[in-house]
Amino acid sequence: MQNRRGFSIGSWRSPLRSDYSRRQALLEIDVLVALALGLSLDELTTIYRVQFPVMRQYELGDEYDAKGQRLPSTNRKAPGGKEVREALKDWNGTSPLTVSWQINDGLETVTKTFYPPFTKVDREEDYRIAYEVLKTRYGGGV
Repeated sequence: MQNRRGFSIGSWRSPLRSDYSRRQALLEIDVLVALALGLSLDELTTIYRVQFPVMRQYELGDEYDAKGQRLPSTNRKAPGGKEVREALKDWNGTSPLTVSWQINDGLETVTKTFYPPFTKVDREEDYRIAYEVLKTRYGGGV
């Protein structure tokens, strides 16, 4: 599917294929909007903390694998969160982690493989880095 300018929307050509790359794109949009509105980095992080406490809580528990997949989390009550947590107890820390769980009231089984290392994210630190880079590149902000 293409929009009227010829950009592919929702097709296999989309460059934002991983959970992590989509997260990063949204984070950069937040920073670009803050710069356009003349907000300081402190104001942006204050808005994040005050207006989005649930998202902040979720992100504090999020982990991503080496391929950018977000691991299901019991924080988000995501399907597979409990199974991933249980599998991590016996995991050796170096090999890929394959986990299966049921969806649709047990009618289907999902199996995913996650590749180490697993890393946590820090949106406020990522805001700081993106703010510095984008402010230098495009100007704006306070």
